[in-house]
Amino acid sequence: MNQGNWNLETVHGEIFRLEKLSCSPFIAAQIMKVLEKSNPSTTDLAKWISLDQVLTARILKLANSHYYGYSKHISTLNLAIITITREKALNALSPDVVTELTTAIAELELDDDAPVIALTGAGDKAFVAGADIAAMRDMNPMEAVAFSEMGANLCQAMETSSKTYIAAVNGFALGGGCEVALACDFVYASTKAKLGQPEVKLGIIPGFGGTQRLPRVIGLGPALELLATGRHVKADEALRLGLVNHVYAADQLLPEARKLADTIAANGPIAVRYAMEAALKGRSLPMDEALWYEANLFGLISSTADMKEGMRAFLEKRKAEFRDE
Repeated sequence: MNQGNWNLETVHGEIFRLEKLSCSPFIAAQIMKVLEKSNPSTTDLAKWISLDQVLTARILKLANSHYYGYSKHISTLNLAIITITREKALNALSPDVVTELTTAIAELELDDDAPVIALTGAGDKAFVAGADIAAMRDMNPMEAVAFSEMGANLCQAMETSSKTYIAAVNGFALGGGCEVALACDFVYASTKAKLGQPEVKLGIIPGFGGTQRLPRVIGLGPALELLATGRHVKADEALRLGLVNHVYAADQLLPEARKLADTIAANGPIAVRYAMEAALKGRSLPMDEALWYEANLFGLISSTADMKEGMRAFLEKRKAEFRDE
């Protein structure tokens, strides 16, 4: 990627407009510094754009820049599928791959036709086998922190997105791969899947949120065991632990994700977003605050046209026609 790909005047204007609406002026300024380099690094760029998905999508659209070398996404009605296409490296997460994934989810955030996003890996061996050890081994402490923040920002963006994320785990989901799956709303695993956080076997710890999400998903005791031993779990055990929602034959993962997407899309879109937001945000709040948060969302949604349509359709015994308003 080089400066010739960027219409800096147009991009700067868009950043100026957006920073008044949503994004941090500090982030906007840092992005412009990166873009003004003669040969800006995708890693440098990702450090800042990963903090604001809308800004990311707008900038990349304006710049007409598509640097997908390790991932692709296909968007269809109700479902978009992101495939990590680094099969020879078992889809390992290098800084460039994390950058591309951040970019892809930012673009899809603006796709109104795809409320559900499925994430999977190329081939039949791995979803994501982990972070790229070859890229990590020579990182100094500051570079390691930056890489950890990149991965953590990616996972946080998925977890807090208005979209619904499904991890279609078609093989190894280890280390960073398990952390990416944990950030998704649903995890569908193939019978060949193996999940785990084996970082301690390499003398490191999870860096993309694994130490925090794993206990929240499967409970503290089981999580501590997996974190301390680095043990892999097969699909059937992962299901018992609550680490995955369902186990299917490998060729049924994406068809089942499609079924889930269609089921979710048939519901009130605002209601789906609010229900999941209340559950995710409420888990970090005391019960009385979480109930207050839920009550306020309940009141807010009662002002929507979709709420009135849903109740009217129920009483009239017909299918509701929701409009996301």
